[in-house]
Amino acid sequence: ITVDGQGRITAAANGSASGGGFPSAVTAQTTATLSPAVVDTLYTVTTSAGTADIVVTLPTAVGNSAKIIGVKYAAQNSVDDTVLIKTVSSQTIDGTNRTTNGLPLASVGTYYELISDNANWWIK
Repeated sequence: ITVDGQGRITAAANGSASGGGFPSAVTAQTTATLSPAVVDTLYTVTTSAGTADIVVTLPTAVGNSAKIIGVKYAAQNSVDDTVLIKTVSSQTIDGTNRTTNGLPLASVGTYYELISDNANWWIK
């Protein structure tokens, strides 16, 4: 699959289809920082006492073309908890540099699938 700068699929080669969903196991996360090492995985984020503010740092998009990471804000410990998705090396999410400020997951139930174009990340 080839994705253009606006996140649109521009080409696709023959291949086998899966039954849907992510091929890797779902990972629960309750610590203050999560750095996904595995692409094509869904990470569910649950805040807990003592770890109210969680940052999910994506791996580099370079070398991960067409790979997907899902992030879902599953549950929170308190209404003041926050979850952010950050990038590395000034990479962007949908054209906005998210290395410093991150992309906030607004509330419980917020879900993003992010796909790499081999340079940056795009919301699928």
